[in-house]
Amino acid sequence: EDEVDSLKYNLLHHSLKHVIKHGWSKEAISLGASDCQMSPMAHGLLKNGEFILVDHFYKSANEELRDYLQQRNKKLYVDLSLIVYALKFRLQLITPYIHVWPEAMALMSRPFNASRSVRNLAEMLDDVWWYAGDVSTDFSWYTKRATLACIYKSSELSLITDRSPNFEETWMFMERRFLDANLFTKCSKQVGW
Repeated sequence: EDEVDSLKYNLLHHSLKHVIKHGWSKEAISLGASDCQMSPMAHGLLKNGEFILVDHFYKSANEELRDYLQQRNKKLYVDLSLIVYALKFRLQLITPYIHVWPEAMALMSRPFNASRSVRNLAEMLDDVWWYAGDVSTDFSWYTKRATLACIYKSSELSLITDRSPNFEETWMFMERRFLDANLFTKCSKQVGW
């Protein structure tokens, strides 16, 4: 089974570069298969292949974010600026696929894909809060993640319609969402700022 998983990973990894031109499609997967010397029919290895390709990107991007956060070391206090930088870093990973990202969002929102998509988002938010120094175990653990999920998803929606240079409007939008959510004030009170 490890060999099959390795084949699937390799197939998905090679398919991502074709998403930019062909979207989250069987065609992108077939081209990725050809790139790694597999039959173009190898897309049949992947049940629900279009979503599996999106899921692979999401998990890979979460891993890249985790690496980014690990380089900054876990904080001993809640570092709010790291939270902002982490969300911006994670959203920037989408930008090469921006013109096909609405398609990815649609695939993630389908009922039979939603639970895995929510889990991917939750894991990303857990990493952000943990590396930013949050060690809460009370009810705020849930509210902080729910607040951050709303900020991230609304910023993601802004990103797909943003035509400003370097997506500057989205970054300003995201900063306003943090202020609207009063997240900085709430966290500052908890750590005595």
